[in-house]
Amino acid sequence: MEVFVGSSPANLTLKSSAGFFKHQQYKVKIKLDGFPERLILVSCSVSGWYIAGNIVFGGLIGWLIVDPATGAMWKLDREIINEDFTKSASSISPSLKILNINEIPDSMKAHLICISK
Repeated sequence: MEVFVGSSPANLTLKSSAGFFKHQQYKVKIKLDGFPERLILVSCSVSGWYIAGNIVFGGLIGWLIVDPATGAMWKLDREIINEDFTKSASSISPSLKILNINEIPDSMKAHLICISK
């Protein structure tokens, strides 16, 4: 199910829970003309506060009812997605095309430089 379509930069709050004792997963698709599409997986894991907090404060009620029901037992594995779409010098492949002098338009011949005589 698609939850958001927009342009960058964007702020979006994602739920970490998909239901009682179920974590959520997202696939973030990023597109920019001239670059290959990127697909980034955002998953959830058990929050450290779910374990430590319930040892200190919540006990069994927190472990088995409150945190699983509210989704507080899960945390997203990343808070920020930052992708760089700049082309590196290594990705640019220079090319050389050799033309016969008669194939060059007259308007371009004024820009030619003689490199040997």
